Amino acid sequence: MTKSMSDALKSAYAKQGLELPVSEATSRHSQPVSVSNHRKSQPAKQPPTVNDKWQSRAKELRPNARTLSQSAKNSVKKSIPHKAIQVSQSTQPNKDQKTYASLADAYGSNKKVEKPGPPLETWTLTITPDAKPHPFLSKELHEYQVVASRHNGIAEQFSRIVGDADVRDMVIGLDFGTSSVKVVVGDQSSGKAFAIPFSNVEGIDGYLLPSRLWQTDDQFSLLSGKTVHRDLKLTLLLHDDNPEQIERATALLALVIRHVRGWLFSEHAEIYSNTKMVWKLVLGIPAANYEIDPENPALVSKFRLIAKAAWLAAGKHNEEMLIDSITQAVSRAKELLAGDASKSESEEVEVDVVPELSAQIYGFCVSQNFDKNAENIFMTVDVGAGTIDSSLFHVKKGENGKWDFEFFTNQVQRYGVMNLHRKRVKWWTDALTGRAVPTSQLVKELNKNKLHTDHHGTIPDSMDDYMTGVGLKFRDAKNHPDSEFFVKHVAQQVRGHTLYRARDYLPEKMLTGIPMFLCGGGVRMPYYQKLEQELANFPGVTWLKATKRALVKPTNLLADGLVDADYDRLSVAFGLSFLEVGKIVRALPMSKVLSNISAAHYTDKFLSKDLC
Repeated sequence: MTKSMSDALKSAYAKQGLELPVSEATSRHSQPVSVSNHRKSQPAKQPPTVNDKWQSRAKELRPNARTLSQSAKNSVKKSIPHKAIQVSQSTQPNKDQKTYASLADAYGSNKKVEKPGPPLETWTLTITPDAKPHPFLSKELHEYQVVASRHNGIAEQFSRIVGDADVRDMVIGLDFGTSSVKVVVGDQSSGKAFAIPFSNVEGIDGYLLPSRLWQTDDQFSLLSGKTVHRDLKLTLLLHDDNPEQIERATALLALVIRHVRGWLFSEHAEIYSNTKMVWKLVLGIPAANYEIDPENPALVSKFRLIAKAAWLAAGKHNEEMLIDSITQAVSRAKELLAGDASKSESEEVEVDVVPELSAQIYGFCVSQNFDKNAENIFMTVDVGAGTIDSSLFHVKKGENGKWDFEFFTNQVQRYGVMNLHRKRVKWWTDALTGRAVPTSQLVKELNKNKLHTDHHGTIPDSMDDYMTGVGLKFRDAKNHPDSEFFVKHVAQQVRGHTLYRARDYLPEKMLTGIPMFLCGGGVRMPYYQKLEQELANFPGVTWLKATKRALVKPTNLLADGLVDADYDRLSVAFGLSFLEVGKIVRALPMSKVLSNISAAHYTDKFLSKDLC
């Protein structure tokens, strides 16, 4: 390379803040350095050397120039083909390093350039030949042994009333859950409440009837059958107006009503043998779907129809619960709810639909722990098999003795236990599909029984425990499916959309230490118990927190074998059997309220203890 050419190149590099690479200062007979150790030179056809390229460009420049003009610089840049390279994440290159890297990538340098390796896996999986699925994954559906009563429960009265009778108002509080049905009968006259057992199992399980319906030909049953219908409530919540789904839900509740009356007449004949019962049936639904739901305005009407039809079907005088009887009951219920005159006392029975979370804290509201002069803003979180129902609301007792509720935020999402399980099964199935034996058998076992929402068994607290003989490791715990489901779904709903969003409705000082009731079968899992800590400490918002409170078993609830720790499973049914609901309204956000009324009026409305 001539001296003038070398000086010109040095000057060009100097303008870029660089030194001329050693390879450029060597003689024209020097060989170029390979970009990667994976490249091989082709002896039959040598590529042009770096010097050859630069000498070709030099002819276009002024022979005696010792510096390059701006146009020449631009011309030089255009002659160098652009080729991006991957930079190590540990360092951030400056401008000069980027420029040199581009030059080196195009024409070679005396420095070794490392090619990026394959992307790092977020998890690793090792499978041993004796790998097996957790036993619960292949557990077969068993028939629930409903205890039979001496009385069939078809009649609404224990016996034919003779002479003066003791008249009693009896309310059936029916908690139609996604996994199980719970029932409490409230005797308004005596103040006693009876939890209705469905089986002879000890403890809370005896009071939980799986929300499933058996069918043989045209007959329905709670005991057994050729076909089983499951996920009955979820299909109703998912805007499914299929007549068959409505009739199946009606049949289930009709059989439940018969069981309730039969048990009561059998176990407490001495109380009700000469009593005229005035019945009322109250059904609970998720708070977010109560009154006017923009996405599903007919949901309350649908549940009221099912309750009315179930009552009519339960009183049919044939022992079998037949499809024709259910169809006729649904048709007649529609006529009665539309205003048709009642033809019998049975058709006059009152049915009502109440938000479940309002009923859930009724026992607390009538206890000695309730201070009617306090602000009485509460948060409830009910973790069920299919959904999580969370609300933040204000409660007060009106002058007429009824309870008024004003909801600020409420959410119902499909983040319950069995939907967590389904997410896990899908992840494992995707991870195992296509691998060598024995994974094919593992996948088969995974999908053998994905389990419906009426599953009454337990599932492992961690997804890692779904398999034995399988090692699963994640590079970052945040990427674990359990962690992602909890953070992105469970915590976001409860902590974000329910508690944090309440700032749109209430001043900050009213959201510090909100009393919170954590209920439902799902909170028996340590996985969902983490919600207590999540709500006690809100990162970055120290004043926003909820404090857990326990629901104490009421003294007037008669439930043999039920321990206090399990009362929350029956709390909704208990509340439904006694709660007299007044007004249920949805609060307006602060911005809308303040646009219509003065700030002082707003303060009076939400802060005055006289209103609580």
